[in-house]
Amino acid sequence: MNGKKLLAVGCLLAAMVVGLANPSGAAKPAPTIPLTPAGEKLLARYAGMLAELRAEIVKSLPQIDDRLKAAFLKAYAAEAVAKASATSAALSHWTPTGWTVNCGAHWRWNWPEAVDAKGRKGGSNPEVKKAQLKELLTNYGPVEFNCLDLNTPRTQEERGTTMVKDIKAYCLDFNWGARRRFAGPGSWRNADPAAHVAWYKAMGVNVIQTFCVSCNGYAWYKNGFVPEQPGLKHDFLTEVVKLGHKEGMLVMGYFCIAANTKWGMDHPDLSYGSPSTYHIPYTDEYLAYLSASISDAVRKTGIDGFMIDWLWQPKRQSTKGKWIECEKNLYQQLMGRKFPGEDKLTKQQDLAYSRKAIDRCWKAIRKTAKDAKANCIVWVTSNHMNHPHVVTSDITPVQDNPESQWVSIAPGMG
Repeated sequence: MNGKKLLAVGCLLAAMVVGLANPSGAAKPAPTIPLTPAGEKLLARYAGMLAELRAEIVKSLPQIDDRLKAAFLKAYAAEAVAKASATSAALSHWTPTGWTVNCGAHWRWNWPEAVDAKGRKGGSNPEVKKAQLKELLTNYGPVEFNCLDLNTPRTQEERGTTMVKDIKAYCLDFNWGARRRFAGPGSWRNADPAAHVAWYKAMGVNVIQTFCVSCNGYAWYKNGFVPEQPGLKHDFLTEVVKLGHKEGMLVMGYFCIAANTKWGMDHPDLSYGSPSTYHIPYTDEYLAYLSASISDAVRKTGIDGFMIDWLWQPKRQSTKGKWIECEKNLYQQLMGRKFPGEDKLTKQQDLAYSRKAIDRCWKAIRKTAKDAKANCIVWVTSNHMNHPHVVTSDITPVQDNPESQWVSIAPGMG
């Protein structure tokens, strides 16, 4: 097109936009003055050009897959009903600002005895979740890992069995109880290993991710270094390992590194209280306890490996940012100089100390795992692998044997 033609088409488009912006939606009245024969020819010419341009624009637009559109709308509609349920399933994707939930209930909508689309006064609808979970796992391509938070102390296998595909690992999460609170000791103490493995098998997984020690500080197997969950009915982890291996599945345990309610309560001088967040400095005493816990679980239960979560520095919430004495001593131990005080500590010093503390903890974890079992898999999960405390650190798959270490970046996890 030449400049004059483009100008004419531009004017015509502008006229169309003005017409569309008419709030009444009524069509513009026809001109009262008739066009000349020459004007009629121009109108027909430019109308044809506009039709060609419209067709060209429509052709260049991405085509909508009606099947995917219908599947998305179905899942999105289910979200409106299910997002307040006690069990959440969500499809997420990574963005530069973090994980974004496409459809499904975000983890922060979980709380005990939630009523679908109502308040916090009891009840749930697992059937909605079953349908939604199946939708998410069968319409959007491969899913490598999914974590299902179950926040009501009910029999979890009752949450449902559904045929799914393209899922390799799954976790029924024993960590959480009330909203943003760790589950109390003995929650789900009646969990049945056989029913759980049958559920995992029906889900089509080849890796079961369950627990050695959950965030409340109690173990999921009997007669170990760490006290078992009060009232634990079965030797849960040990039996899950045996049954899972019979089905050809790997079985992974779990340790929360920066939080352990029992440790915080038993060692108030070595912890920033016992909140449901990061609260433990990586002192010699804690690393000795953590190493003994890991070694015991790997040797006694037969797990193929374990996930570590929340490998972060303590938040120091209970002291409003003030450092407790044991961490001041740890600072001096790692940095070779006395702690300068909160008001004089520079960002560079804090970063250097944090990296050293986390690196030392990581090396203790990995050494303990390999000493207990040479091919033990260490599964690192993080929601911020580019955090200054860990970026370019050794917390990455080892090059000599990458199968022995897994790294996953997961929403809602630390």
